Amino acid sequence: MKNNDQALTLMDQVRAIPGGEHVSVCYSCGTCVSRCLIQQKIDKAYNPRRMMKMVMMDMLENAFDSPTTWLCSACDLCYPACPQEIHISGVITAVKELAIEAGHHSPLKTAQVNIKTCVACGLCVEVCPYEAVHLVEKNVPNRGKNLTNDFAFQCIKFLVWFQFFQFSAESGNFFLNYTSFINIHP
Repeated sequence: MKNNDQALTLMDQVRAIPGGEHVSVCYSCGTCVSRCLIQQKIDKAYNPRRMMKMVMMDMLENAFDSPTTWLCSACDLCYPACPQEIHISGVITAVKELAIEAGHHSPLKTAQVNIKTCVACGLCVEVCPYEAVHLVEKNVPNRGKNLTNDFAFQCIKFLVWFQFFQFSAESGNFFLNYTSFINIHP
């Protein structure tokens, strides 16, 4: 039991947030890293195993500044593979919540629909795994009232997904280039 005068460790804080309860059972096998598409396709510095260690070793600032904290898309490919059944994206989300509470901001850019070039075909609505894009009726400059895309929120997860499919497009696995429809903002 912790003394009330003693500050909580990062691990204690993460365990107190739903999703972070089982962080201490990680034994760094690396299965999460081997399953992660972000690590394989977008950023080699992304490493859920290192994040788990940073949490357990009370490396608060390192964890808050790590790209892993901000890049996790919560796809949960790592979760069923984890031999300890740790909900790794839950742990990373808990770290992200603590980082935001401490005044840290995501270094990632957000994706927004460019309404001037959007033709409201609806493809982005159909393929977005986060349901972040919706078709809405808006007054569009020089076009009057039209259906157009609208983000429910500025979506960092979409940017991660978008970057993944840009990489896939290079190998011929994706049929559409969204660059003329999407603006990326810092």
